[in-house]
Amino acid sequence: MIVAEIGINHLGRIDFIGDYIRSASAAGVEGITIQYLNETFYRQNNLDYAIDQSVVDFFVHECRINNIKCGIALNDLECFKHISSREIDFIKVLSNGFSNTVLIDEILNSDISSIFISTGMASDQEIDSLLARIDRDKPVSLIHTQLTHDPLKANLNAIKYLKRRLSVEVFYGHHSEFLELIYAGCAMANGNVFFYIKRDSDRSYPDDAHAVLCEGLEIVV
Repeated sequence: MIVAEIGINHLGRIDFIGDYIRSASAAGVEGITIQYLNETFYRQNNLDYAIDQSVVDFFVHECRINNIKCGIALNDLECFKHISSREIDFIKVLSNGFSNTVLIDEILNSDISSIFISTGMASDQEIDSLLARIDRDKPVSLIHTQLTHDPLKANLNAIKYLKRRLSVEVFYGHHSEFLELIYAGCAMANGNVFFYIKRDSDRSYPDDAHAVLCEGLEIVV
C-alpha cells in the first residue's frame, strides 16, 4: 500500500487539500492522510494551519469521490473522538503518540478497520510492550520512521528485523531529503510506504525537504 501524507502541508487552505487528493489519486496512490491536531499544537506553531471537523468532512468526501483511501494522522485522544464517527479507512498514530496507550486502545475499540503506528525512536522493549497489549484480531501495522534526513541513519534493515521478530506488517515512513530512499524502503517493506507530498516548490512547507512534489508524483509511484 502506498500512502501519501499531506500532514499540515495544506497550510490551512482547503483548496490545497483538494489538489493533493486529486493529484495523489491520479498518480495511483492508494491512500492519503491529513494531520488532525489539537489547538495547542497550532498555537505553538501556526494558527493558520489549523483545521476543524468541517475540513475533515471535506477531506473524507473528496477521498470518496476520487476513489482513494482516507486516513487521519493524530496523537491526541480528544482529536480522535472528534472524528471517530466519520467514514475513515485508517488511522495513523504519529510517533509522538506511540506511548499514548489510552488513545491506541480507543482506536482499537472503534469501528476504524486499520491502524498504523509510527515507532519513531521507540525501543524494542517499548514496541514489544505495546504489541503485547493489542488485540491482534484488528489489523495493526508499524511504520518504521527515523526522524532524520541523514540517509546513513535510515536503518532500513530494521524493517526486515521487525517483521521477522514480531510477525507484523511494517511500513517504511520516509523522512529523508534523499527521495531515492523511498524505493529502497518500499523494497524492504514489500511495497508498503508512507511519504509526504507538497504542492509546489514556490513556497516552503512544514514538511518540505523530504516531501515529494505533486508534479511528477506518478513517476515516484
